[in-house]
This record gives sequence, structure tokens and C-alpha cells, in this order.
Amino acid sequence: MDLNSFLKFGFFLDAKTPYLDKKFQFDIDKERYKDAEFTDLVEIGTAKLLKSFEKQFPLNKSHLVPLSGGLDSRTILACLLEFTQADNIQTYTFGSPQTYDFKIGNLIAEKTGTKHSRIPLNHYTYSHDGMLTASKRNEYRTHLFHHPPLELFEKYFDGCITWNGFMGGSIVGSGLDENPSKNKEEAFSKFFRINNYVKSVDLTSVDVNNFIKYLDLSEFNDRQLTLDEKINFFNRQKKYNFYHVKLLGRKNLYPFLEKEWTDFMLSVDNQYRKDKILYKQILFNTFPLFKYKTKNNGGLPLYPGTPSIVMRKIKFRFRLLANKYFPNSRYGISPWTNFINFNTRIRHDESFSRIIYECVNDLDERGILKNINGIKIYKDHMKSNNNYADALLVLASLEYHLKAGLDPNQLIK
Repeated sequence: MDLNSFLKFGFFLDAKTPYLDKKFQFDIDKERYKDAEFTDLVEIGTAKLLKSFEKQFPLNKSHLVPLSGGLDSRTILACLLEFTQADNIQTYTFGSPQTYDFKIGNLIAEKTGTKHSRIPLNHYTYSHDGMLTASKRNEYRTHLFHHPPLELFEKYFDGCITWNGFMGGSIVGSGLDENPSKNKEEAFSKFFRINNYVKSVDLTSVDVNNFIKYLDLSEFNDRQLTLDEKINFFNRQKKYNFYHVKLLGRKNLYPFLEKEWTDFMLSVDNQYRKDKILYKQILFNTFPLFKYKTKNNGGLPLYPGTPSIVMRKIKFRFRLLANKYFPNSRYGISPWTNFINFNTRIRHDESFSRIIYECVNDLDERGILKNINGIKIYKDHMKSNNNYADALLVLASLEYHLKAGLDPNQLIK
């Protein structure tokens, strides 16, 4: 396991993922729907989406849906409501109360009447035991701290089947770039740039080209999947995102990986996958839940009027400036923030700061990272010399993995 890849990207780029290998054997045929009208694709896609949920729907089980402000979790809820009543579904939303994910996730639960739990992370106290449990369930693969309080699963959701949105956006086109890479070198460079998790400081001093040997490239040709999508699917999604989202529940179902759905969406012409055009139309036409605001559209519904878009852009610019110059104001947290503002949390939450300090200090004492002084990074962060939360979270996560059972002899330095 390449330690430098973990320190740069927040996950082990050389990790193997045997569980997902069969699920990523897509049957992509770009000729299959080339003559289909857009309206026909919407109808076909709707049927295949619902069929995918019908095939996975278990009888006499409790259902759990993690709800965010995005499209995929709402799609899961909307599809489940085609097969069962809202009072048979438990939902939860976690994060910072000022963010789109938290506000909109709670709104959708309220509109549908599910058995809902709100989990504001600004009131959550991280514990060593909880982090060690997270590390083990994560299988020591990625950085931590982006998960809900796992002890709540034992208390409130024990026995539930969790419907997980893994690969939902990627399958329908979120990875299609307006300026796709023209060759492998360009695609590699773009992937490394986008996935560079630790931006505040270089923890590795390693040329990123040394990581190219770890990138898995599928056998699909460039017409079936673009270069950017291939690298994203078989590296970021399989080696990083999967191990994050599997922490959202104990027993997970992955409806967006149902073969009938993936083969359809990946076989339609990419003009219908760009900006998720086909997917959005399927959702808007089929499910009333998509008349409400979404995170994906800046807190607006899927198809807002032009005046709403202009006003939202003005408000967004104001919040960007507030976040830059007045980070502690009530406008200081960006509505797009995922989870919490870790830079602020480390500085101002004594309990959380102590956890980070102890982990970084213990990691320093191991002597594994010869050229990194984690405590110095911590002290510089606390002095507000710069924001180093990204580096501190990765270092603390590595120490938790080692404490939880990761064999240091497996690490390639």
C-alpha cells in the first residue's frame, strides 16, 4: 500500500477492490439507442430505473436512506416510495445546519413523512472508539472524518438495509467534462490535479507521475467511456468513494449499479449524459419530489426561471466574499460545504482539536514519516498561519488506521 498516495490523495491508489470488479463489468453499446428520440429515452430510462429498484427491493425489511441535498439520495427515496409507504422508511441527514445538504435533506424528509433523524455535526463529539470502528469498517482505505456518527446506527438503525447512492452521478454523466482529455497524459494530469486532497502542504515531495503505475484503465474503448471517465470509474470511485459511502450504513444496497440501469445509461449517446440531461428529465417527469430545491442547482429546483438563477448567482458571490473575509460570520460557511468546516473545528473545538493533536503526535513518535513534522503543522494551523485541516485529517486518519490494525509493514514508503 503506497503511503505517498495516501498522503497526497487521501486514499491508497494501489488498493485492490475485488468486491466491485464484477459490478463494474458494463455492457456498453453506443449503437443500441443511436436512433432513439429523447422522449423515448426518457420513457425507457424511467422503466429501467424503477426495474432496478424493484429487483433489489427486499420484502419485510426496514429501509434506511441517507438524505442529502443532491439528486441521487432523493432518487432513491422517490423510487422506494413506489414500492412502500413513507412510514416504512427511515432517513437521516448529517452535516452543518447552514449547508444545502443539511437544509434540503431535512426538507425532503419533511415533505415525504419518513421517520427522519437530523444529525448536526457541529454538536457531535468525535471519540477514539468511534474513529477506530470507522477505520475498521473503512478497511483502512481512505482518510476518515467524513462519516456520520456510527454509534447511531447501533442505537437507531440496527437491522436496517441502507440504500446507498454510490456511482449514481457517475453513471448518468457527472464525470463528462466539457473539455475532455485528448490523450492519456492529459487525463492522468487532470486526475491527479482534481484528486489532490492535501493542497495546503506537500506531505510527499514525490512526482505525481510516480503514481501512474497504480492507475487502473479498463478495457473499454474511448467511444464507450471517455478517458476521464475510465480513470474516474476505476480509480476514484472504486478505491475512494466506495469506501467512504459504505460507512453510511451497515448492510448496503447499491441500486445505481444494477446492470439494467448502468448498461442503459452508459449506452446512450453522451450528448444526453452531459450535465445529466437525460437523468434530470427522467426525475422531473416521474417524481413530484423534484419540484423542490436541490443542491445540484445552487439551492433551486431542477428547472428554475431565469430571474431565480440571476438572484442566486448574486447571493452566491456575496457568500463567497463573506466566506473569504469574514469566516466566523453567519454567512461565513459556504452552503456547499460538505460535512463541517474542519479548519474552524480544529481551532475552536477543544475536544476535536485534542483528538487531532494526539493522533498527529502519536504518528510523529512512530517515526514512519521521516520528513514530516505533524505537530509543527498542527501548531501552525492553530496559530492561523494557514489552514492545514486537509493535512491534519489525513495524518490523523493514518494514525487511526495503524491503531485499528493496519500493518505498518504493508506500507510502501
